[in-house]
Amino acid sequence: MLIIVPICTCLGVNWVSFHPTLPVLVSSSDDHQVKVWRFDEDSAWEVDCCIGHHAQVSCVMFNSQASFILSASEDGSVRVWDVVKRTCLESFHHENDKLWSLAVHPSESLFAVGHDSGLMVFKLERERPPYCVRKNHVVYMKDKQLRLLDFEKR
Repeated sequence: MLIIVPICTCLGVNWVSFHPTLPVLVSSSDDHQVKVWRFDEDSAWEVDCCIGHHAQVSCVMFNSQASFILSASEDGSVRVWDVVKRTCLESFHHENDKLWSLAVHPSESLFAVGHDSGLMVFKLERERPPYCVRKNHVVYMKDKQLRLLDFEKR
């Protein structure tokens, strides 16, 4: 059985992606916005939007862990949005080309972006924190905090 739920009457929608586990989806459109929608069996409604692109947003999707929203735009930028706060965490720019498509690796923190001249692959997070070993202690980053591990106190 096919159920059609009209979602919006906004400018042209270029891409729609479902959240892997929640009744949420994201859309990208010609109005330069990424919109977040909730839905149920009968209806769908706009929850929020992410504003920051300067041209049409051609593609949008969740990363593999659904902790970020990734969007690619004709302004040559890829933006990484916080799923909860809907704020831009990071932006990658590729001058002189429009960005058209995104692909997310199913298990790694990698994503690929298609553009006029080819494609690029990005890594979202480090798999190991950077560290520095000094005599009897290690200084390292974890959970966005600088930490110190003293071997003599352990």
